[in-house]
Amino acid sequence: MSPHPSRFKPHIRHPIAIGDGEHVCIIDVGSIGAMRVEAEVIFSRFPGGLPDEFELVFSIACRSGGSEVIYFDGRQSKHVLPNRQDRTAIMTAICDAVRLLISITSPRLLAFMTYSPDLPDKALVKYRHVIALLEESGYCRVKETLMYGRLSWTMERDGDQASA
Repeated sequence: MSPHPSRFKPHIRHPIAIGDGEHVCIIDVGSIGAMRVEAEVIFSRFPGGLPDEFELVFSIACRSGGSEVIYFDGRQSKHVLPNRQDRTAIMTAICDAVRLLISITSPRLLAFMTYSPDLPDKALVKYRHVIALLEESGYCRVKETLMYGRLSWTMERDGDQASA
């Protein structure tokens, strides 16, 4: 047992299917004072792409008093969520939401990228978690690109590369 357990018990809300093939999982994380913390996982169909090709985006949203701040990496969110166990609990819930959206959408191809350029190695850990989860779910990394300091990955369901 960790000496400093997470103060949060993230809970995935039922996924929402939005028009144009977009699917969203909102994860209720908890509150810090008056600020509400949620994580969001989105599978968004590529414009003009095939129905089974999605971009994967995940973020943390902090809402308070009618305003919202969205964080895409730990460099941005660490001041709001300094407790490592809190960030680990949120990342676990994000991975669970990715699995859930995979089970709903059955994507052939998933692509995702870092939002901020030139992230330090420590800030890339969550992306490595997602890559490992996708590999465990039957996806192969078919492309990894570094452009303008941003990393992007394309993952394809194993066995579908030949049909791409």
